[in-house]
Amino acid sequence: MPKRKTRGSQALVSDDVSDEEEIIESAMERKLKKSQQMLEDDDDDDDEVVHESKRRKFKLYQDSFTKEYISDPVRSAKAIFEDVTKSEEDKAAKLAPEEIKKLITKMTRYLLLHGSKKIPIDRKKLGDIMGEYKKSKITKFVLGEAQRLLRSIWGYDIVPAPPKRNQKVEWSAKWRDSFFLVRRQQSPAHVALLAPHVSDDEKRERAFLMCIFACIISAHDHKLRDRDLFKYLNHLDPNIPRDPPSGPKKEIHVTNLGNLSDLFDRAINYGYLLKEVDTHNDTIYALGPRAMVDVGRNQILQFQADALGHESLDNAILKEMQDNAKIDDSDDEDSQEEEEQQPPPKKSKDATEKKGAKQSEKAAAKAQAVTSTKKKKTSSSKK
Repeated sequence: MPKRKTRGSQALVSDDVSDEEEIIESAMERKLKKSQQMLEDDDDDDDEVVHESKRRKFKLYQDSFTKEYISDPVRSAKAIFEDVTKSEEDKAAKLAPEEIKKLITKMTRYLLLHGSKKIPIDRKKLGDIMGEYKKSKITKFVLGEAQRLLRSIWGYDIVPAPPKRNQKVEWSAKWRDSFFLVRRQQSPAHVALLAPHVSDDEKRERAFLMCIFACIISAHDHKLRDRDLFKYLNHLDPNIPRDPPSGPKKEIHVTNLGNLSDLFDRAINYGYLLKEVDTHNDTIYALGPRAMVDVGRNQILQFQADALGHESLDNAILKEMQDNAKIDDSDDEDSQEEEEQQPPPKKSKDATEKKGAKQSEKAAAKAQAVTSTKKKKTSSSKK
């Protein structure tokens, strides 16, 4: 009888590709069985689930035409694996299948380890994972295959920071070169499967962040001063102080939420919020890149509508946001076309005359130097 594989660290970090595949397949089987059991249990308690949904009155935004649960109107058109060039595929084909599988497994493990901790994944550091294969220039190919694996088995996705849209906040280099590991909730049933694994503290923190997002997205340019933000939050919950912390080390403790200063710091480090100081020395908060790819402006607007007691999301508001995103796209394209078609600037007449005068002076000086040299040679020969 074959020996049963242990769950020790050596088995999980084994270089044997077949062992890695068996571990992933067995984990997937256990995950599917557990999900099926949870769905069966949910069917037995339909009345309770319906009652809970009615009590909460919060739902996911669903596109009326495609019936998809879309998080944000601006998403990357192509997946990473769809954007791999033929040249990269040919380079990867030159390696042995075992080598490629090891690289994909290593990349997937790295993405899961860092992404599950909500650590932004630095695009520049992905090449270091390739080790000696970095020079092969197949990092994008391996990243794309790791993305396939995350989507098909774990329900995760790797997405880049979105371009600047509908606001005047520029991403810093840190966010422009970052990827985020996000879950792809396809339906409310999918969310129900994930809900039991979320702690009460995390649920409260998520709810608080959604309130912050809803306040910010209603503000002009999707930017809000800290004093205005805390004033709105105080209207929602009197336990939250009306004024923001007076200093970076000032702690504000709220029941069931803990220290708000720590909560804001985490949201900034994870990329949910952007923080800047304006010319008046006021602290400004804006939606961060993770808020757009992990939550999405569509879902924030849906949350806002539910919180206000509206039966459905106002399509006019949604269309305005989508149109603004399209206008931004067209503006970018138009500006690029103008730059390409714009002829090089003509030099002014004065600049041309000055340049000609300088060239004439240089030529005269050179001729004078040659003449003096010839005279010296003639005098020396006569002597």
